[in-house]
Amino acid sequence: MPKIITIELKKGHPDGSIDLPYGGHSKAWKGDFVVWTIKKNSGIKCIEGIVQKGGVNIFKSAPSANGADWTAEIDHNAPQHAEYEYKIEWIDDAGSHLKTDPKISIEPMPLYLTEEKIFPATLILGVIGLITLGLFLKGKNRD
Repeated sequence: MPKIITIELKKGHPDGSIDLPYGGHSKAWKGDFVVWTIKKNSGIKCIEGIVQKGGVNIFKSAPSANGADWTAEIDHNAPQHAEYEYKIEWIDDAGSHLKTDPKISIEPMPLYLTEEKIFPATLILGVIGLITLGLFLKGKNRD
C-alpha cells in the first residue's frame, strides 16, 4: 500500500547543507508519494528546485512545487534497490542560493507483495485448499 514519505527540511546551514531525516538518505517503496516540506524557523525561505544528479530516475514525473512543498510519486516500475541521487536547490532567509545533495533508495518489496510471487502463492494455496476439501469430503463419505 503506497504511503507518504515526508522529507522535512529541518534547518539550513550557510554551507548549503540541510538537516534532513535519516541523515539525508530516505527509503521508500514503489508507488509511494514523497513530500518535501520546510520546517518553520528553519532558515530556509523556499525550495527552488529538486533535480536529479545521478543514479536511477525513480519518479513517474519530476518533483514539482505544490505551494511551499514539493511532491513526486515514485514509479511502480522503478527498479528494486534503485538509488536516486538529487540536489535540493534552496534559498535561505538572507536570499542566498544554496544546494544540498541527499538520496532516496527504493526498498525491496516484501516477498509476499511482489507480483511475481502473488500468483504462484495464490495458486499453491488454492490447490492445497482443494486437496484439503477433497480429503474432508472423502472422509465424510465413509461415515
